[in-house]
Amino acid sequence: MTSEEMNRAIEFLIQHEARMDAQQEEDKRLMQELVVNHKRMSDLIVIHSGRLDRMDEEINVAKQRLDRAEREDRAAQKRHEAWESRQEELEKRHNELRHELRDLFNRILDKLDERLQ
Repeated sequence: MTSEEMNRAIEFLIQHEARMDAQQEEDKRLMQELVVNHKRMSDLIVIHSGRLDRMDEEINVAKQRLDRAEREDRAAQKRHEAWESRQEELEKRHNELRHELRDLFNRILDKLDERLQ
């Protein structure tokens, strides 16, 4: 190998080493960015996980309230239906008593008419 070839080979190695150093620096910078981004993502995951847990708790509380309200509504509906049924019975009995009273009153009037004649 001539000295010129040797110089070119050395120059090539120096340039190659310089490119490798530059690439390693770029890789190092990118790795640092990845570490920072990973930390941010981990922090965000923790934050959002906490929010999701709270939302889950709030949903459970709301579901319990809704279930309780639905049970109370069904119970109130049953009471209302029972009340309506009782009202119908009372109205029927009231009408029966009114008819009986009218019949008795008419009989009294008839007897009074008989006595007065």
